[in-house]
Amino acid sequence: LCQSIARLLGGGVLVLDEAGQVVSRGSAEGYTGAGLSNYAPQQDGSAELTRALNVSRRIGRSVLANEAQGESCRVMAVIGGDDVLGSMALFHHGELDDVSIRTFERSSSVIGIVLLSQERMEATKSRGASTLLQSLVSPRQDEPALMANSAERHGLDLSQPLALMLVEMDGPGAGYAARRFRSLTPIANVLVDEIDGVLVMLCAATRAIDARQTVSNWARVELSAVHRGVLSRPVSGPAEVPALYATLK
Repeated sequence: LCQSIARLLGGGVLVLDEAGQVVSRGSAEGYTGAGLSNYAPQQDGSAELTRALNVSRRIGRSVLANEAQGESCRVMAVIGGDDVLGSMALFHHGELDDVSIRTFERSSSVIGIVLLSQERMEATKSRGASTLLQSLVSPRQDEPALMANSAERHGLDLSQPLALMLVEMDGPGAGYAARRFRSLTPIANVLVDEIDGVLVMLCAATRAIDARQTVSNWARVELSAVHRGVLSRPVSGPAEVPALYATLK
């Protein structure tokens, strides 16, 4: 899709997620531009792009973000239902006519369908792990044997000491972080989900320091986001997790 849109409009196209990370890209044959080739979420000019995207979300149209060295960047928020799924950025030379602008804007609807479909497939795959984590932190846990069997399928042994970590972050937020760690940057044998606006992770106590370091590095380097978290002491089993969760909250 990106390649088709780029060829049609004679430029370069990026599809970005909520944090500005590149999901996909396309470029018309022979198109060159520093903005497209050097794009990075935290580079100079990212503030202009963020402001333009905020306007785009509000008005439902594409917005010119910046122009440099004869290359322009036009952005369009990609919406699915009531949620922002990401955005599209079109890099091009010269002026775009109204037909080209409308084509770019309408293409965002098709991109939105794809992103929403991918998000729903990911949610379906992770539903078992999310349900298990919700049960483990709830005062009304499921039967211990059911939870143990489910946890084993996700690589977690509930008979071993466990550690719980809660992280709150600025920027895209806990929901985005949970999807990221479940799919694109998975942490093996760790249950992760967004619960009440907070990123919640449960793992074997022996994996806790590694999990904390992974989250911290990712939030600092990839998102440049302020994040606040707390890592628990080890507990002996699932029965202690609900009280521990309440304390950490």
